[in-house]
Parts: sequence; structure tokens; C-alpha cells
Amino acid sequence: LMVAFAPPLLAQMRPLRIDHHGWQIVLTLVAVRALLAAPSWRTGALAGAALGALLTISLEGLPIAAAVAGIGVLVWAWRPVDARAPALAAALFVTAALLQAATRGPAMWAPACDAMAPGWIAALGGAAAGVLLALAVARLGLAARLAALALGGALAAGAVAWLSPACLSGPFATLPPRVFRYWYVLVLEGRPLWEQEIDWAAVTIGLPVMGLIGAVRARALTVDPDARARWTLLIALQGAAFAIAIMVNRAGGTANALAVPGAATLLLALLTRARAIEHAGPRIMATVGAFLLASPGQIASLLTLVAGTKGAAAEAGLASHRRPCANAADIATVGALPTATLFAPIDATPALLAATPHRAIAGGYHRGAAAIDIVIHGFTAAPGDARAIVLATRAEYLVACPGMNEMELYRTVAPNGLWARLERGERIAWLRPVPVKGPALAWRVIRPLQGPPANP
Repeated sequence: LMVAFAPPLLAQMRPLRIDHHGWQIVLTLVAVRALLAAPSWRTGALAGAALGALLTISLEGLPIAAAVAGIGVLVWAWRPVDARAPALAAALFVTAALLQAATRGPAMWAPACDAMAPGWIAALGGAAAGVLLALAVARLGLAARLAALALGGALAAGAVAWLSPACLSGPFATLPPRVFRYWYVLVLEGRPLWEQEIDWAAVTIGLPVMGLIGAVRARALTVDPDARARWTLLIALQGAAFAIAIMVNRAGGTANALAVPGAATLLLALLTRARAIEHAGPRIMATVGAFLLASPGQIASLLTLVAGTKGAAAEAGLASHRRPCANAADIATVGALPTATLFAPIDATPALLAATPHRAIAGGYHRGAAAIDIVIHGFTAAPGDARAIVLATRAEYLVACPGMNEMELYRTVAPNGLWARLERGERIAWLRPVPVKGPALAWRVIRPLQGPPANP
């Protein structure tokens, strides 16, 4: 039931969604479940293998993988009663290396900052070496174990610095400056919580807060020492996921997933008290209140949505003379044009590929940074410079959707650029307007004649 109160989780797990975030959540849950099981080398190996698969799917999972592995290892260092942590570290390293070889082939040796590569695998190897050293000196006490783990951390950092020094500036430091400034830093899923819309921020943070409260309460009420230890471990893992979600919004799904057990115990306690009320009216109100208290993010989101609707209504008189594009279907109307290559906004490309027979120049995928740079430059350059950029792509049409965030950005950063002038209604000699239905706009790209003109 609590999963229904976790929109960031449902958004990643909904049917037909093709993305890597859902797998990150699932594999994190596998690793956490293994750590919460009875301590053994088998559960440690399972947790490490799950984290190795998570990193192979996407290096975006590095923060949560490091948090889960780090917490598991530190718990073991405090109380080394089994070989769970060494098995976790070894399985993480071996799984990542084997999957790298199995999925990349000869390309497994290619350097990369945004995906598994030799530098990152060597870092996992260094960390595993530190954990195995801690196992070897385990009998010397906690200080010796922590010193060995610190050495493993130093080896991991040194491996990245030696094999992939460019990655020390971050996984996307090699993006072209224009792409980094006008595209990457504006992708909201990779930005911190305080930069999100307030309703989405409330929904993202609501269940994790209740999950932490519920988990702390459950731990306080538990008398069984093993159960208390599991709640303690889960609280630490929840706290780490919560902190990561605050810094990077895309991690909100994982934070919500880990919050479910604690939030469920809290809801159960609230419902038990509510259902014990004798009179029907107060009992119903208390039951509704229990659900509201267990999901404050939903209430905050609803309030901000209502406030936002009123604000939008008050500003309706400021609407543009041209109806803006509201969704992907608005630009899909250019599908009526003859099949061609379109010089189109980056954010419109997925809809164009899915709903029309056309081709496009760039989509919002950082591995296509060169193409993204071309599109940004083309829409923001002066018309004379933009002509050479667009002609070089062999695009037959230039299309746009007024009102899209991307188009508004181009108009703001380049008020005399190609798109800003087109949006104002100016005529550009090498672009011929083509009528299309809806708010989308299209122009035929006029190419220079090749050779002498043909006879009539």
C-alpha cells in the first residue's frame, strides 16, 4: 500500500518505461535485502553482485552503491562476526569486471568517465584489497580494521587518478562548454532537490521523511537485539539514500523504495489507533488523517498544485500571441511534411522519432554531445552563421515548438540569434515558412544552387 504513496518510485517502475532507473532501484533493493538477512559470506556476495550489476547498467548508481557497500563494510568493521563485508567487496569487483568483459568485448579497455571503464574497475579492486586486508588484520582490533579500509579507499582514489585523471572533475566534465551550460546543468533529474518544482520536491521528500521517522520508532520499540540491529542498518541506508536524493533528484525513486518499510510500520500504528475509536465519524476522520500523516508529500503537492493553478489563472492575460506547445503531440503534427531530416529542438526529437517518419539531428543523450552542440549553436547563432550550421547537417526542414523550455532558453541567451528572430516573426532569406497544423512551426531550408541553373 505504501508504494502507492511513492510517485518517484512509481514513475520509474511503470509498465513500458524503457530506462535504467528502474533496474537501479531493483538492484539496490536486492543488495539491501541481502545485507538485512542473516550475516554470511553468501549474503555478502549477493549484495556485492547486485551492486556490480547496478554499476554496469549505469554509473549513475555509484553514489548509492558506494553508500550501501560502505555502510555494510563499516558495520562489519565494528563487529566482524562473519565474512559478509569481504565477500561483498570481492563480489562487487569480480562481478563488475566480468560484466565489463562480457558486455563490452574489446571495448572494455576504452576509457570513460560516465560508464564502467578500467579506471572505475581498478578503483573497485583497490577498495576490495583494502577490505581483504582488514579481514587479515581483523584480530588486531577496530583501529587496525579501519586503517586497512582507509588504505583501500586511498587505493581506489589513486586508481582513478592514475588511470582516468579526467574523471576527477566529474563524469560529464568532458562535455563541450555550450552543451554543459545550456543543456546538462538544466536537466532537472540531475539537479538537487532545492532546484526542483516545489510540488515535485515535496512528493520526493515526503515518504523518505516518514520512512525515517517510522524506522526510528520501530527500532525504539523493538526488544529483540537482532531486529534492532537490522533496523539500525536500514536507518543508516535510508539516511544515505535520503541525502543522495537531496543532492541528485533522480535518486528519489531509490530513497522512496527504501522508505517503504519504516513508513509502513508508522501507517500501521496510526491505523490501529484510528480503528480503535468507537464512533464512526471520528474513526473515519482519524483513518483519513492517518493516511495523510503517512504521506505528507502528497498533501504538500496538492496544496502547491492548487496555488499554482490560481497563479496561472491570474497570469492568463499575459499569454503570447501564439499558442505554445503543451506536449509532444503538438510537434508531432510536422509528420505531415514529406519524410526528411529535421533540424529540431533537442527535447522534441524523441517525439519526432516515435510519432513521425522523420529523422532528427540530436536527442537529449549526453553521448551525442557533438550533435547537441550543433543544435544549440544553430538555434542561438546569428542567422548568417546558423545557415552554415544547418546546411552542414543536410536537414531539409527546420522545425520548432514555441513555448518549449528549450526554445525559451534559446531566446533568452541569444536575443539576436536565429530562433529569437524567427519567434519574433522575422523573415530569414534561406528559410521558407511551411504551414503545419497546431502550434508547431516549420521552414523549408533553401539550399544554394549547385552549378548553372537548369533550363525551364
